[in-house]
Amino acid sequence: MNSKLFTIIWFLIYTLTSCGASNSSNDSDSIKQHDSQDSLRPSFQDFFSVINKHCISCHKLGGMASSSDFSSLRSESLWAESRFIKAQDPEKSPIYYRLKEATGEDLIGPQNMPPSGNLSSKEIKIIHNFIENIEKGELNLYFETRHDRVNLLPYSVRIRKLMSILEANEDEFRNTEFYKSFETYRYFLGDHNYAEGISEQTTFTPLQRAVWVQAVQAFCQSETLKARVNKNPRELIRRAFAVDYENHKKNLVDEIYQNSQDNEEAFVISCTSLLSSLEFLTQTTLLGESSLFNYMNHLAAKIIGRPLNQGEHDSLSIKGRNAIPPIIRSWLKRDSFMLSIKNYMANLLRNSGQFGAIDYNLPSNLAMDLHANNRPFSEIITAQSCRDQNGEDINCDSQAPFNAGVLTTRAFLSKYAGAFNLSRAGKLLNAFVCQDYPLPTVIEPRAEKEALIEPFSLTEGTGFGNGSNCYVCHSQFAWHAQLFVKFDKDGIYREDANGLQDTQSSAESGFSTHGLLASHFSDPDLAKSEASQMLGTKVQNLREAAKVIADHPKFTECTVKNILNHYLSLDIKEHMAINYKLFEIIADKILKENSKPSFGEILVHSLSNDIVVKSMSIREGY
Repeated sequence: MNSKLFTIIWFLIYTLTSCGASNSSNDSDSIKQHDSQDSLRPSFQDFFSVINKHCISCHKLGGMASSSDFSSLRSESLWAESRFIKAQDPEKSPIYYRLKEATGEDLIGPQNMPPSGNLSSKEIKIIHNFIENIEKGELNLYFETRHDRVNLLPYSVRIRKLMSILEANEDEFRNTEFYKSFETYRYFLGDHNYAEGISEQTTFTPLQRAVWVQAVQAFCQSETLKARVNKNPRELIRRAFAVDYENHKKNLVDEIYQNSQDNEEAFVISCTSLLSSLEFLTQTTLLGESSLFNYMNHLAAKIIGRPLNQGEHDSLSIKGRNAIPPIIRSWLKRDSFMLSIKNYMANLLRNSGQFGAIDYNLPSNLAMDLHANNRPFSEIITAQSCRDQNGEDINCDSQAPFNAGVLTTRAFLSKYAGAFNLSRAGKLLNAFVCQDYPLPTVIEPRAEKEALIEPFSLTEGTGFGNGSNCYVCHSQFAWHAQLFVKFDKDGIYREDANGLQDTQSSAESGFSTHGLLASHFSDPDLAKSEASQMLGTKVQNLREAAKVIADHPKFTECTVKNILNHYLSLDIKEHMAINYKLFEIIADKILKENSKPSFGEILVHSLSNDIVVKSMSIREGY
């Protein structure tokens, strides 16, 4: 690479980035200023961080103070409706008046919390003033997001954006002269291959950024690109950003051309700078656009790998939020949406690639086929066959006498193999029911203590696990783990599995013989049986359990939650702060229209929901 050219490109990239960084910095300053005024109105995150630090270790299900569970109160509205807060009256709110350092004339309870340690004066003030400002009344489902945060688009999305600039399909892109520049470093640049332990990356190091710049420079120097856009930076910008010349881009390009003696070199510098900019890599417009267009531009990139086109832009300008559902529905018909579903499923189950005899793409293949044939998304766990890379029906590869969609793929079973089948049970519940252990007993009644092996029947003492109360969680884990007792650690169904702990001295706890996993149950007949329970319903095997989940409202609620998390690129704190009631409301509306909705239907309803759109807004009044 020409060193002078490289230096110029880097300068321009960081000039572009600094525009966004400057805005982010200002946002951060305003956030810090807000935080410093916690005496006026602390945010929910400020309040909950204090509770999490000092209280939740005991005040959670299974904790020493489990009767007063704070861990599930993940939003301001849930706290406002709880028995721990009396709105606008801290001195009569148990969460405040029980604190050792609480002050006031009308404190009505013992001040002995937390039993170990003390809160700082600032933390006391945060709790006091949060309660003082909280309001009862209509349920507030809006959630807070960090608007100064930008997310690097997945590698596959960035590549699709380059393909859209060329107006090329995948085969054409692979045959270009610059393809190797990307393919050689695809994992270094953020792509995933979960089969080989390579996770998707959402941040760039300076070295990764430099490699991206070199690859993009090859793209910009290619005769293929020059021919497609006629070496016209204006046409490049239109294709890359779906806008005509914006002032800041026009000024950048004009300056490059004015300071260059060679128009071809000026085009390459302009192209490389623009396609390595923060705006292109994150699909976040930090300058000049309203929040509605920012929101939809982000979704366009994540869902179909391109920015909004002019027609979509015009529709949003005229119809506002009412334009969102038809725009998203139009995206579902595009071939590029298939890659979006593939990435969604791969990230949900951490399954992709091939390793040995195991095809870790089978879950994604099935998800894409369900969409292509407009099938209910619940069939992802109930389908009676799987799909190969060509979309042809094949038997799921676990060799079980039944099929239960992705649950009977070796991709799922081998990925989550572990002692007592805890990982398999936990992932099943987390990915498709969005619940963690322990569950409320109204959802999943517990197995009897006497039926479990000793570590899991404990309700007090020390030792294995949390020692003091293993039974609370494992009385429900037992039901779900038992569904997998016939599958060995490689995901192969074994009729001869007995579920009993291997008694050899070298055997690990939780493992049976011949690569199988041990049961929670002590009775040999129960230990070897697949018959179990799922969400309070007796079932004979994993397939029947999957059908119970698929027919339960929790499945659709959970899919709504997973879609919002994936497509909105929420971080863990933002995701946890959303009131679960929002997922219930969206799912209820979906299920009233169709009791067996497709993935596309769930996605449209979730991403066009008014509360979701408004919560993701940076500015008001769009």
